[in-house]
Amino acid sequence: MRIGLILMLALVLPSVGEAGTAGQGEDDLLARLESGSAVVGQPSEIRWQLSERKTGKPVPARLTLTITHLEKGKRIFSLVGIPTKGEFHLAFHFTDGAAHQVTSVAETDLGEPVRDERIVTVAGVEPPREAIFPSLFFFLTVIALGLVAGRISRDKKLLIFTRGRTPSRE
Repeated sequence: MRIGLILMLALVLPSVGEAGTAGQGEDDLLARLESGSAVVGQPSEIRWQLSERKTGKPVPARLTLTITHLEKGKRIFSLVGIPTKGEFHLAFHFTDGAAHQVTSVAETDLGEPVRDERIVTVAGVEPPREAIFPSLFFFLTVIALGLVAGRISRDKKLLIFTRGRTPSRE
């Protein structure tokens, strides 16, 4: 059972990550959807091109571009029917470190729409050490002061209870 699952994943996963080297519409059109490195908190470049397969010449089209958050299954960004000259560039700011699916659909006067998809994995960034150490030091100081205050108040309670009593002599 496990071997079958591993073989299935090995066959499916390489095709998921490919960046749309072939459009699914017309045989003579080639759609290419590419994204730069995606890091949380920094704009990432998304590039789309539609060209003729034989000559490489750009083809004017109306582009529909959507970005979907895969974990939540929600569409977080959408552009519908943008007229292009065969190229489109977008700087998008990913705010979450999860995987996102970027989908492009190009409609031309030549025939069927050309669709392309790309899954973008977004890398999260750890805070710099200059921000971690002061927070950690403050947290540990508050805990240490709490322990010291608890110890001092416990000692005072013991002194109060022993002062009121007189030791019995037998």
